[in-house]
Amino acid sequence: MWLFGRSKAKDAPSKIKPDKLSTLATVSNILEEQFHMRPIGKLGLCLRPHSGAKKDTSPKLTEPDLEAFANNALGIGAVTSGTEFKATQDQYKYLWLVLRNDDLPDLLSAGSKIITAIKEKGHDANLVAAVIPFRSEDGKEVNWIYELDRDRFYPFVPQTEPRRDNQLEVELATKTEKDLPVEQQLERWRAVWGAPLDVI
Repeated sequence: MWLFGRSKAKDAPSKIKPDKLSTLATVSNILEEQFHMRPIGKLGLCLRPHSGAKKDTSPKLTEPDLEAFANNALGIGAVTSGTEFKATQDQYKYLWLVLRNDDLPDLLSAGSKIITAIKEKGHDANLVAAVIPFRSEDGKEVNWIYELDRDRFYPFVPQTEPRRDNQLEVELATKTEKDLPVEQQLERWRAVWGAPLDVI
């Protein structure tokens, strides 16, 4: 369960690049005031079971692995912050770790800690994206997608699959790009259908 191993020297600088997941909290007021959207209190972290490297001989990640990473990263903080989590797999065989916490900064902070723990175990290449859903007063769903390899966000507004609201996506990106690292290449705004966020 990855509970044991050599520890780093206390003064050794970390080589893990910090992610920017927590910056999403800086635009929550814009989303609420201008678009009447609020976070629903969940975060889905998507990973590949294998890194995808041709010569990768490491064992594939499993659901228990993800829950062990989360336990190690959050520790007692999972209880004190109110963060719950559960691992699952989607129809495309991707692994998901779904977190729940009604406090957005705490939720994003927990996600960042788990991402760091996964990177420290050498699984950078397994990380795909984080999905943070918001919902408007009229029930419209907006998923903010955080690309973990590029440290960039983009909005995904699903309608009936495979349709999406491109106009609203562009408007959301335009209103938030001053405060949020938004992906500027629109061809990278990939749809994320079927994220299993209801597992918890």
